[in-house]
Amino acid sequence: NTHIVVKSPEYCSKEAMDYIATYYQEFEDALYNKGTHPDNGKTIADYADVASLAKCYIVNELTKNPDGYRTSCYFYKDADTDILVAGPIWDYDLSFGHGWGVFISSCADPTGYFTLFANFSKELYHYGPFRQAVHDIYLTEVSSIVTEQVIPSLDADMVSLSHAAYANDLVWGRSASSFPSACTALRSYILTRNAWLTEAFASWNSETEESMNLFHDIKESDWFYESVVEAGQMGLINGMGFGIFAPYNNATRAQTTKILWVMAGSHSAQKDATFPDVDPSVWYAPAIAWAQENGVVNGYASGMFGPEDPITRQDLVVLLYRWSGEAYTDLSLLEEFTDGSMVSDYADEALCWAISKGILTGYTDNTLRPKNHITRAELATIMVRYCNG
Repeated sequence: NTHIVVKSPEYCSKEAMDYIATYYQEFEDALYNKGTHPDNGKTIADYADVASLAKCYIVNELTKNPDGYRTSCYFYKDADTDILVAGPIWDYDLSFGHGWGVFISSCADPTGYFTLFANFSKELYHYGPFRQAVHDIYLTEVSSIVTEQVIPSLDADMVSLSHAAYANDLVWGRSASSFPSACTALRSYILTRNAWLTEAFASWNSETEESMNLFHDIKESDWFYESVVEAGQMGLINGMGFGIFAPYNNATRAQTTKILWVMAGSHSAQKDATFPDVDPSVWYAPAIAWAQENGVVNGYASGMFGPEDPITRQDLVVLLYRWSGEAYTDLSLLEEFTDGSMVSDYADEALCWAISKGILTGYTDNTLRPKNHITRAELATIMVRYCNG
């Protein structure tokens, strides 16, 4: 599901386009089959220069470039050779901590894998010669280049560009006084990142694959780590794309319904959903149509569904309760929580049911916070508890 654009020749003949498309497709078929083409037995090395693939990955990983192996990425192939080469590299305006959109928080941290979570890189990682090339190139070349060449060059630039910083302030109104601290921060970021990658790549080899997280914005120290990993392994949550899970983002009504639909077997509904704000062509439409047909969702009194609206903790539990088909009438469990009276009447049975089964445990301050919006991390945790209950 990635578009490949032919840059040169700019106006490609059909014959040339067919050749390029066929060649790249064969390369990609090998890439997505752990490095070996499923039909002809050729490996990635028969289609592409592995060292260049490793170097391109390293540069993007070191800089935490959001475009790396995701978009803005060149390959070239000389007409008289049979090997595709990664490069030239370009488009590094958002690097070394300066990401965009969903990447901002992940880019800001100088530790952790980043480019590895791009679909292309994840598949390359399965190929032993690629892992070995990354190991060899980084440990014998790149790590020392950073400390012996990049950092001294940066220190010199801090001095030589200081006058330009003042000129920039005059033209654009940017504070020249922040230039030294920005350079110091960049210096620290590069050194920290280099040290982390040097240690990380030391264990890479051609024989053994390490177990990698599905998402690069969660860590083993996070309270929700195991639940998010398990939810991903169960196929309940695919993330936001680009290896992003966004654990602290609010879960939406569409996302929640989609998970229930997957848990139920992803069955097709007899007809489209009747909510005016649910376009039959969008990714969540089949899930909402199924949920409406099976009485799992009712929508708002206005007739709308609000697919992008954040979902509350009590509404999530109501959906689970309806889908389970179980009945629970003992409301005494709400009395155990200081804010039990805040639960809406339509949700009281559902919450007591969830509490009795250990699906909902409340917070450490003995509250339920039923009308709070639920985060994606909390959503994953509750869904895993339900599946394992």
